[in-house]
Amino acid sequence: MTTAPISEQELRQLQARIDSYMTNRWLDQYTYYSKKATYNKQVYQRVRLIVVLSGLAIPVLVTIPNTATWLTAVLGLLVSAMTAVEAIYHYGDNWRAFRQAAEQLKRERIYYDAGVGRYATDPVTAFNTFVEHCEDIMAQESSTFFKRDEQMQQASQQR
Repeated sequence: MTTAPISEQELRQLQARIDSYMTNRWLDQYTYYSKKATYNKQVYQRVRLIVVLSGLAIPVLVTIPNTATWLTAVLGLLVSAMTAVEAIYHYGDNWRAFRQAAEQLKRERIYYDAGVGRYATDPVTAFNTFVEHCEDIMAQESSTFFKRDEQMQQASQQR
């Protein structure tokens, strides 16, 4: 099925819609997800590093004569505290979810800009399809975020 060519005025209006969406929605969301992924990855890796290094140090310190017992106790407490922080805030899960959303948005943009796959159609249909798919990605991530947030709240209430 071929579509009627669009007028120059319709093309300008479409380009204005595209520019607005790309700047005010797509780029904002992509940047948000990317920054959140980076932050959560950094915190997650720091927490895991503290847990691993403290956990490795405890058995070594226990075997050394005349080592302050308070030091092993503090390290044990640190391992427990950092494990609890990760269990409550789910930095690792958040990192992966935000990175996945950012990468999905980026992939959709690449396909759209290249006009391939589902975007190999007329400009209006391609743009509308692009918006639908991007909004679906964002809605899915929001739903996942709120499920994680609800689980965190339930877990903190049980403690």
